[in-house]
Amino acid sequence: MENQLGLIGNTPIVMVKTKDALFGNVFAKLEYFNPTHSLKDRIALAMVKDAESKGILNKDTTLVEPTSGNMGISLAFVCKIRGYRLILTMPENMSIERRKMAKIYGAQVVLTDAKLGFGGAIAKAKEIVASMENALNLDQYSNLANFEEHKNTGREIYDQMKGDVDIFIAGAGTCGCISGVSHYMKYKNPNFKSIAIEPVENDILCGGSQFSTHSLQGIGPNFIPNNFKADLIDKITHISKDEAKIGLEILSENAIAGGITSGATAFAAITEAKKPENKGKNIVFMVASFSERYLSTDMFDV
Repeated sequence: MENQLGLIGNTPIVMVKTKDALFGNVFAKLEYFNPTHSLKDRIALAMVKDAESKGILNKDTTLVEPTSGNMGISLAFVCKIRGYRLILTMPENMSIERRKMAKIYGAQVVLTDAKLGFGGAIAKAKEIVASMENALNLDQYSNLANFEEHKNTGREIYDQMKGDVDIFIAGAGTCGCISGVSHYMKYKNPNFKSIAIEPVENDILCGGSQFSTHSLQGIGPNFIPNNFKADLIDKITHISKDEAKIGLEILSENAIAGGITSGATAFAAITEAKKPENKGKNIVFMVASFSERYLSTDMFDV
């Protein structure tokens, strides 16, 4: 293997058990087995390779990307290996671990007002790009390479589960994962259902206008990403901070150290598995990242 980029993908799927009786079978896709312990490794590499193939990214280019943290770490990792300069814009209320990890891989981090949500980080990134020569924003929220790469994630899950997947659950951040996986799964199985997870403080994806700062770092932007494909999503479930904590406890009981949004997706998966109509169905949810980069937050009072 030439470098660590070859380690991206093919992450394991494991069964999750609870003390409560379940009608459905619950499985976790452990994305923290990627090199930087996040599913964002997949799209960071995909977007860089896409830009290279289009001739819009070269060694003189500075990449500028808004992020809640995980994408920034993954992109910094890819840029370090492929030799690109990277500037990240990030809301100031994101965990300190994620800022430090991005810096370890050589990225410059610019913090934005937490009250402005992801929109503030995006606006700052656009401002930086406009002020520089040969700067490029890959824009994970709109970049179709994100959506296209997660079709491959869908294929991976389908193959690992031998085609027996009934419900897929993922957090709605850029929405590339939930949309891309759903696209592939629905092509293979018309009866397949997908569920996107949004913080209870938000109703943006449902067409509402409610938004406030929340604890589920990494999902729930204050706008609808272009990678959100409404026709591919069957249901949007809103999860609270307390419910996400319960999900984290369930993961802990299964020796799975997932990040904040993993608690939210775990709670949603268990909730679906408790429904009689889902008897015998296989439910797969994403453990999008590792817990260590959130330990300074109040979601991990251990």
